[in-house]
Amino acid sequence: MALKLSKTNPQGSNTDTIQLKCRYCQARCVKAGKERNGKQRYVCTVCKKNK
Repeated sequence: MALKLSKTNPQGSNTDTIQLKCRYCQARCVKAGKERNGKQRYVCTVCKKNK
């Protein structure tokens, strides 16, 4: 698995923002469609590796 899930709450509000960090470069990952089995797919904004 190339990505690590971490919860952050930068504004201090009651809602949690889930951000994915790349396992290799620790950069932010963004949504990039879905896999065949229906799971969400993510791609790193820096190294372009995907999960």
